Amino acid sequence: MTTANNKTISNKQNEDYSYWIIKYCSPNFEHPLFLVWYTDTDKASTDRLLTYRSGEILAVASLVNLYSTLLSQIDSLTISENFKLWVDGLTKVDLIADNTYNLISVSNNIKKGSLDINTFEDFANFINLYDDFINQDERNNYLQIYADNELIKGLWDYFYNFIFWPRFNDKEKFDVSEIPNLEIDTKDLLIKLQDILNSFDKCINIAEKAIC
Repeated sequence: MTTANNKTISNKQNEDYSYWIIKYCSPNFEHPLFLVWYTDTDKASTDRLLTYRSGEILAVASLVNLYSTLLSQIDSLTISENFKLWVDGLTKVDLIADNTYNLISVSNNIKKGSLDINTFEDFANFINLYDDFINQDERNNYLQIYADNELIKGLWDYFYNFIFWPRFNDKEKFDVSEIPNLEIDTKDLLIKLQDILNSFDKCINIAEKAIC
């Protein structure tokens, strides 16, 4: 069981080294996967997903063997100066995901036409993650066409224009206000979302099989 103290230690370690564990749920995978997101120590402080030198995203199916998996793969990974320090600390904490990207829920809600605030936010957060992956490596430039799709950009813009910034600037006012209705073709949006998910998921390399 993860104790409050271990959670505190884990959060501090992540903040110190700028490495975070992501739980990623996609309709393309039978089980959730875990990815590693970090801010590089380069001059631009580039936000990155942990990848192999080939450019593929490293994923594991269970956090149980994350430490040993990362050690066994280290020579084939693109890493920052803080990577080894962060990995060494993994043995001192109970591992948990810091953020969850549930694209199964997003897809199901779009399919039902149930576009609530949580769905908008989860959608936008994934697009931000997708943009990080595009921008971290020139080899990923071919993915930009998916992020630039009119429906994808329209929903992302809607979230920031009518939810994120109004809530950030005045949460009390936002909580009692009504956001404008979004007129969008949900059937076409679902297709475009599946396209962008397929393009992302093809870049994932699962380093271990799921542990039952």
